[in-house]
Amino acid sequence: MRERLVAILVGLSVAVVGLYGIPRAYLVADLVHDSEVRKVERSADLIAVLLTERLAAAEPTRVTTDDLEPLLIEGESIEYVAPDGSLARAGTPLARQAAQDISVTRELTGGGRLTLSRSGELIEERVSDAVLPLVLLGAGVLLAAAVVGWVLARRLSRPFAELASIADDIGKGRFDVEVPHYNVPEAEAIGDSLRRGARRLDELLQRERDLAVSASHELRTPIAALRLELEDLAMWPQTPPDVADELRSCIPELTRLSEAVTHYIDTARDQRRPDADADPGS
Repeated sequence: MRERLVAILVGLSVAVVGLYGIPRAYLVADLVHDSEVRKVERSADLIAVLLTERLAAAEPTRVTTDDLEPLLIEGESIEYVAPDGSLARAGTPLARQAAQDISVTRELTGGGRLTLSRSGELIEERVSDAVLPLVLLGAGVLLAAAVVGWVLARRLSRPFAELASIADDIGKGRFDVEVPHYNVPEAEAIGDSLRRGARRLDELLQRERDLAVSASHELRTPIAALRLELEDLAMWPQTPPDVADELRSCIPELTRLSEAVTHYIDTARDQRRPDADADPGS
């Protein structure tokens, strides 16, 4: 029962975490990706403004790799094509375009074009960092569900384990056991049934004991009186010898009848003892 309750609670927790966590993880991943796209667009706009101002200076200079390198972060690359077709690159260019890569192109006012790219590996890393708390939270919820389920299962199954032990005692003839009350309605209903059954069985057992005592008195006393009467008649002088012999021959039969009645009553009493099942050989 405990294992089933724990499995049910953990299963429900898995379903809740799955129904909430998986869509939430996809949503967080989309939000992180959109945020990275906006960051790349803002960076491209800022770099375009800086390059435009540089090229518009009184003494324009050529844009070099050394000029572009400080404008990048790890995982980014930039490519600038001057109006005359000269090319300047900085950062680590993408080996191949992937679906997760982000590239933004901006046309400069004075001519030229720049392309800013951010690696998909960097995007995936940031998505993983954003999703990791959800994964840890889901694992924590499942662990808490398992612990709470085990505690609840232990508390809920304890009354039924106690009732099973009480029912075993009643089956052994211990009808004076005390059945506690429980807050669980099902356990309380079983406890009420055990109390009524124990009282009923105790009443029946008491009736059988009273019947055994009554039978002992009603049977053995007349048999003993009849035996004494036959012995007296057998020894009476007026009794013919052949009749006296016949009366004496009946006395052993009465003795066996008395012993049979005693044995039956004693056997019935022993079988109804509370510890009869616990020690059959006694």
